[in-house]
Amino acid sequence: MSTKVPRRSMSFRSSISVRSCRSDIQRSREDCIKLLKELSKYTAHYEMLMIALGTTCDNDSLRKELRRTQGRAYDLVLQNKARLMPYLRNNSAACTTISKEDLQEFERLWSIFMSCLESLESHLCKTVMLQKAFPLHQGNLVELIATGLLEGNVGQNKKQISYIERTDTAADKKVSEKEDLDILERDVLDFREVLNECSQLVDHKPWTVEPDLETVETLYRSCSGSDGSSVGGGASDTELSSQSRRKCICLTTVVLACAIVFVTILGVCVALLGHDTSGST
Repeated sequence: MSTKVPRRSMSFRSSISVRSCRSDIQRSREDCIKLLKELSKYTAHYEMLMIALGTTCDNDSLRKELRRTQGRAYDLVLQNKARLMPYLRNNSAACTTISKEDLQEFERLWSIFMSCLESLESHLCKTVMLQKAFPLHQGNLVELIATGLLEGNVGQNKKQISYIERTDTAADKKVSEKEDLDILERDVLDFREVLNECSQLVDHKPWTVEPDLETVETLYRSCSGSDGSSVGGGASDTELSSQSRRKCICLTTVVLACAIVFVTILGVCVALLGHDTSGST
């Protein structure tokens, strides 16, 4: 005898589809957060290295590290754009199926992404200006600014530097520096093109996005490398300052009270001593 398999209702199949869609959105959101962690890290690293341009720490290895960091940051920008834009672009399939809560979360992630992108584009422009103002091998060489840091301590290996200086001639360095500067100027245009494209395709108003402390703490932990103990530093610092203020007030009050009691006792002793002296005479 053949047994009939009960047919599942449409509502049951639709619920499975909804759960599957929700899990896909959840995985996409987690992937976006991981990519944003890495993008935030490389953005901060690039800005830290860029500050050393034109100083006594400036050298070929520093600029090579800047190019490497910039290239990795650009790859992460493209990956974040490809991940986030389908959920925020108008009339897209992903945008029509996403819930309001998930949409708000992706909007927050998009705000962080756009902040990193704008910061990278701005610092790339500063890098171009600084490398033009402080060439290392071509044009009118300018004396580097002494900032108090030891030369050759930012992002390089001394053995690697000596090896480069032995193998590359002065003419090769001039050509290489000119080519690197031209490539950097084209990279600035690429970043600017991505920034303009993101601004046009996504109707994003950053002032309408409410900050999410959980997302901010997650990204902050990834950048600081801590376990989040420093994320709540503002509240703990406020509590500690209020406690120390109360302790200081209590200590001051006790000291003043002790001083008043001491002065009173001293005055009484002096008065009694004077009275005894006058009585004996």
